[in-house]
Amino acid sequence: MEDYARLFWRRPVLASIFTLMLLSLAGIPVTAGFLAKFYVVPASASAGIWALILILVTTSTIGLFYYLRVVILLVWVGVYPVPLLNVIRTVLPM
Repeated sequence: MEDYARLFWRRPVLASIFTLMLLSLAGIPVTAGFLAKFYVVPASASAGIWALILILVTTSTIGLFYYLRVVILLVWVGVYPVPLLNVIRTVLPM
């Protein structure tokens, strides 16, 4: 984890790509990971496999906790959150 600390200041492009990859693994909207999970939920519900949905939600929540710890270590979101907030505002207009 120490290797990721301040990675944004040393290699900003790599840190940005890594952040997007982790957010995709977590299933954040506007990522491929979200689309994959979005299609798994209705398919398993129509097949009656409710345990799969419960496992998906549980593991996504636990994974998000660990992914965000790495993203915070990258320093980008913690120090300069404006670009991320702008993306969130365009996806979820208030």
